[in-house]
Amino acid sequence: MNTHNNTHKAREHLVALQDELEARLGRIEAERLERNAPDNEQWSDQAGLHGRDDEQMAVQLAAKGELNQIKEALTRLDAGRYGLCAVCAEEIEPERLEALPFATRCKTHAV
Repeated sequence: MNTHNNTHKAREHLVALQDELEARLGRIEAERLERNAPDNEQWSDQAGLHGRDDEQMAVQLAAKGELNQIKEALTRLDAGRYGLCAVCAEEIEPERLEALPFATRCKTHAV
């Protein structure tokens, strides 16, 4: 497979992940707004929901972090640096990029 096809596939994969994370963040925010609506009887047991709020906050923070990594990977892709290790500048292993498409280090330099 040529480099153009690899770049195109990487972009498609990253954009799909970005869309999925943005949709997840939208659902979390919509649920939070619904739950906090003053006239919402569905969420009347507020004390029982504090744990869920904490869980959703953790999910939201993780999704935002991953979204930032995806945006940075797209920037590297546009700059022609996608798939290169930030430490040694060698190519990151294809199987590593398949599993972690926003990886910035090869297996040797992964911490």
